[in-house]
Amino acid sequence: NLPASPPLYLKVCGPKGCERFVTFSGQQIRINGDLCDVLVDRQGHVMVVGQETLWADAKAATKRGPYQIEARALETSL
Repeated sequence: NLPASPPLYLKVCGPKGCERFVTFSGQQIRINGDLCDVLVDRQGHVMVVGQETLWADAKAATKRGPYQIEARALETSL
């Protein structure tokens, strides 16, 4: 079963290299042992929130942590 939200591509780079994920808003991913929620707000801004990780792509959002994260919506039509 696929969620109703559009799929997301995330690239997470940290001290141990880069990982890539395809996921959906409301799903969880594990970043270096930290279980993180991936969330998308109504404006399409992506947030990654965990015990050790806080990241958002909105310009005004707080960005901190040891990771560089790239997030974007995947194309829905092939």
